[in-house]
Amino acid sequence: MQTFAALRRPAGIETWRTVVLTPGVVALSILGGLAAGEAAMGRDRALLAVPFLLVLPLLYWRWPFVAPLSLLAAGLVFEEWTYTIGTRKGPLTDRLPLFRTPVHGVILLPIEGIIIVALLVWIMRAALQGSISIPRTRLFRAFIFFWFLLIVGLGVGLARGGKFNFALWEIRPWLLMFSTYLLAAAFLTTERLIRSVLWVLVCATGFKGIEGTVVFLSYSRHLVPRPDAILGHEESLFFGIFILLTLGLWLYGQRGWLRRTATALLPAVLIADLANSRRTASGIVIVGALALLMSAWIGLPERRRLVSGIFCAVAVLGAVYFPMYWNHGYGTVAQPARAIRSQVSPDARDASSDLYRKSEDANLILNTKQAGLLGKGFGRPIVYAIPIADISSVDPMIAYIPHDGLLWIWMRLGVQGEIAFWLLIGFAIIAAGGLAKADDRLLALFGALVVCAILAYVLQGYEDQGIASLRIAPVIGCLLGGLEAAQRLVPRSPTSTRRRMTLRIADTAGEGGAPHG
Repeated sequence: MQTFAALRRPAGIETWRTVVLTPGVVALSILGGLAAGEAAMGRDRALLAVPFLLVLPLLYWRWPFVAPLSLLAAGLVFEEWTYTIGTRKGPLTDRLPLFRTPVHGVILLPIEGIIIVALLVWIMRAALQGSISIPRTRLFRAFIFFWFLLIVGLGVGLARGGKFNFALWEIRPWLLMFSTYLLAAAFLTTERLIRSVLWVLVCATGFKGIEGTVVFLSYSRHLVPRPDAILGHEESLFFGIFILLTLGLWLYGQRGWLRRTATALLPAVLIADLANSRRTASGIVIVGALALLMSAWIGLPERRRLVSGIFCAVAVLGAVYFPMYWNHGYGTVAQPARAIRSQVSPDARDASSDLYRKSEDANLILNTKQAGLLGKGFGRPIVYAIPIADISSVDPMIAYIPHDGLLWIWMRLGVQGEIAFWLLIGFAIIAAGGLAKADDRLLALFGALVVCAILAYVLQGYEDQGIASLRIAPVIGCLLGGLEAAQRLVPRSPTSTRRRMTLRIADTAGEGGAPHG
């Protein structure tokens, strides 16, 4: 079955260009964010953004694969909101308004301006070539179906008195995800570019790991009481993907600088992940590791002994670690044990957080029942009939976007929206699982990693607003688009080819015709 519309590709991209430009994507995204941030500070400083804005369309036109890679790097590096650590401000990257409105009254976000440029380049290149690359897969159709329901939900919300500005904030993650998905599916056309996605994941997430480690060792570990977090909650997902990618590079036998770099950065990522004190982080790593090992067990029969050894080693390590750190409270090394213990015997802090989530979920269920068949729609505040703590001073959007994204979708779009969402997730896992069985080890690793990322996305969405995160959206969109592109690179096996020929001959004979040759 054809998975993409026909595309008349331009001349091939030379190897040296890919190798040289890929590490520079992270630097490009950082410089672009700095320019956008400076532009928001004042009229004179806004001139710093002009060279970047002029170069960006030319860069995307000459090397279009830079567009999805730069969006991936931007999501991994720049925070969505500002935050403080004790009495100090967060790192520099949280002060750059790439994912928020830099000027009061302006609707367009800087990241959306970058996406618009990339989409215009994609459309113009398609117009000149006379064809456009669009996936023809079940995953793409699931996206379209879900988007149809999003538009219906927008109309329902506005018709019932919803506010457009808040409704736009609610559907923004899907705009970012779908746009990045299309760009990645269209432009990540070679195996080297799939490897470039892994390079960006390693470099950008490694940078955040170093940033978090420096903050922890130089400041936060000396604070009493311990800070709730030192980085954004999205880092739980990104650090988890990095840890699983590093394990996968060793498990799938990927030698070279990518594995060396990931392994060298792994200690910093581990320290930052533990110091960030997010309970979801441990769940993401545990669930993702199980999925990665199962993918390797199925896709790498010759490595089943190694996979079994890893399972046994993890079981022995867990049997020693969890009893040792079960009662160590909020120590850095004790964070995984705390995450597991909080599910069965939470302390006062975790119990308070759990009580808030239960009250919030109960209110969401009430709103869903009252909304009717079409759902509540977007742009309408959640009605908190059951008393709950007011945290609007910390999260101004909490009245519209709750922590549990799965119930949020159900409330906004009705049961059909929830079904459409799970269809999207299901088709993505099926496609990624199929790619994980490819003979090409790199493509198989990428498929297994996408499976882990999707599971982490659902877990983060259930626990901590991951589905509504503007940073997570382009990251998952790039991985899903890369998945669509990677499926085209898998050679058709001789067995499947012979099977199709046999079926074709049988069909011809059944119609009364004799096969030729």
